[in-house]
Amino acid sequence: MGNTTNYRFPYPEATDPVQVSADMGNMATAIDTRLLFDSSRNKPSLVQAEAFDATQYLVEIVNTNASTQLFSIPITNASVGDLYIFDYGGSVFNLSNANRTITTSINLGTTTLFTGTSGNIATSTGIRSFSGQIRLHIDTLTANIATSLFILGGGTQFNMNSATTIYTYSINTSTEDLTTSKNLSMNITLSSAHPEYFMRLQQYRLMRLPG
Repeated sequence: MGNTTNYRFPYPEATDPVQVSADMGNMATAIDTRLLFDSSRNKPSLVQAEAFDATQYLVEIVNTNASTQLFSIPITNASVGDLYIFDYGGSVFNLSNANRTITTSINLGTTTLFTGTSGNIATSTGIRSFSGQIRLHIDTLTANIATSLFILGGGTQFNMNSATTIYTYSINTSTEDLTTSKNLSMNITLSSAHPEYFMRLQQYRLMRLPG
């Protein structure tokens, strides 16, 4: 039903201090939507939004220590018992000649589901890969349970046997009213503004499993 592998967003100029796509909220409308059949539940699961770009990036945060949005994806058509699964991944590079940290904040609407700061990210010529997953269970339309997992690996990108891994896991709740669309978002704060310290989003997928 379509191939999103080679989809490209317009990239800002490389000289921009913060290179972020102009309107992250409209990503879902620009990307293919499809149904996947879940045989264990006998119900289809809807892929509501996805994008992937291994050679470039969807968003880059660089040369700033201001809180900057990495992604913002709308949660729509929620029903009691639904499970939303959001997977994302990308890369981190630090050649700033000092250890750095990354503070992440995961939000649903105006509710902060999780915030935390990574351990020291050593200066290195290698790119470190990161991945994360957010699972949002709709207990009621005004009571949701969220779990989040974030892993930042060491060594070069796609190295599965790296020696240094930063791992965070959290469980939280919100009372956001999901009878209307609310955005699931993440903000990133790099500990230093440096032209050789960046975080790039390269892929994401939002899937809804009906209750």
